Amino acid sequence: MRVYRLLCAVLILILLVPAAGGGCADCEGYRLLHVQEGIAHFSLEYSCNWKVTIVDTRDIYTDVGLIGPTLKVDDSKVPSGVCLVYVKEPSEETPNASAAQDDYLAYLANREDVNILEYSSAIVAGLEAKQVKFHHNIPTDPVRVKDPVPAIARLLYFDYAGLIWEIYTSSTLSTAEENEVHFNHILEAFKILD
Repeated sequence: MRVYRLLCAVLILILLVPAAGGGCADCEGYRLLHVQEGIAHFSLEYSCNWKVTIVDTRDIYTDVGLIGPTLKVDDSKVPSGVCLVYVKEPSEETPNASAAQDDYLAYLANREDVNILEYSSAIVAGLEAKQVKFHHNIPTDPVRVKDPVPAIARLLYFDYAGLIWEIYTSSTLSTAEENEVHFNHILEAFKILD
């Protein structure tokens, strides 16, 4: 179920790209986003040329999505980068962050376009998170885009306050170096407000 939600969120972000576009191309620095509703309260800083596309807070989850400036690919546009923060209550299928990561890794193992690059750990809000980096193809509109867009992604999982926290970042390979700076800033400045 979580895999389905993540895929739907990424697809929604991609479909919103032509309408949302990127943020201010000439800006410098970062914007601050406070999420203080739903089950998880946190803040993050994101590049000022990115846009917030989803803030969905419910009693059972919190979902936030960001997209970077768009790139023209064939007759379509794709985001140069995507960042999703998803926080949920544990379930019978995924009682903790480790189980949630295992569930997603099982999904990735069945995709031909995925190449796992690295398993490691990272620090987010002073907490240790399990991290996996992988190459994949960004889903595109097959009518307008001839070839899939190669990308690199990073997925982090950690437990805090009885909740499962997931942070997903993905970038086209052509913007990976620039976006890595933005993604690292998001992780370094991420604060849990509870």
